[in-house]
This record gives sequence, C-alpha cells and structure tokens, in this order.
Amino acid sequence: MSVSRDVRDQVEDLKERFPDLSNFEALQIATKIIKIEAYKEANVTDRKGAPSALEAIAQCLGKGGQFSLTITDAVNDVAQALNNMATAIEKK
Repeated sequence: MSVSRDVRDQVEDLKERFPDLSNFEALQIATKIIKIEAYKEANVTDRKGAPSALEAIAQCLGKGGQFSLTITDAVNDVAQALNNMATAIEKK
C-alpha cells in the first residue's frame, strides 16, 4: 500500500470529475478520503474475515465466545487480529 500513490490517484480522479477544483482543494479532499478509508478499514465491522482491532478488544473484554478469557490469551488474540488486518491492508 502506497499512501502517496493512493492520494495521487484520488487527486487525479477528483480533478477529472470536478475540473474546477484547484490542485490544493483536490489534495485536501483526497487526503481526507484516504484518512476516512483508513479509519474505516481499522474500525468498521462490514468486512468479511478477521475482526478489526477494536472489535477484537471488545470481544476479548466481553463474555468470551471464540476468544479466551485469560489476559495472555486475550492479548494474543488481539495481536492475531492486528496481523490479519495488516495482511488484508497489504493485499489491497
């Protein structure tokens, strides 16, 4: 994942769709879009597969379910969820 490439692609798309935007305005909007996408990737539950980091923490602190109730196992489960999330992001 290359943030600069993602921003550049967003700027090009915005300039194509809205030719009256200045480069500065397009860059501002593009960086906000990338920021929102990164936030959604880390925190939103509409993905298939591994839970987000916040979901994993909530599940670990909850009533158990698929996660263990010891703190060591909970930390390991969170670390695994973070690794899964990083792998999913790298594949994009």
